[in-house]
Amino acid sequence: MTDDSVTESEANSKECVQTRMMSPPVGCVGSDCMAWRWTGRERKVGDADVGEPTGYCGLAGKPSDE
Repeated sequence: MTDDSVTESEANSKECVQTRMMSPPVGCVGSDCMAWRWTGRERKVGDADVGEPTGYCGLAGKPSDE
């Protein structure tokens, strides 16, 4: 199983699936979007002592481990 969920800061660096046809495409806004779904899990990023909550774009489908 893989975990395709991302932290919100990781999502912000990705292109929004809704705006791919726009020029220029718009970046993901994470939880500010109605399609954002939280997974209820956390993941450590880098050397952080605590995990960051993860989520995914509901328009792109559920992660493969959901």
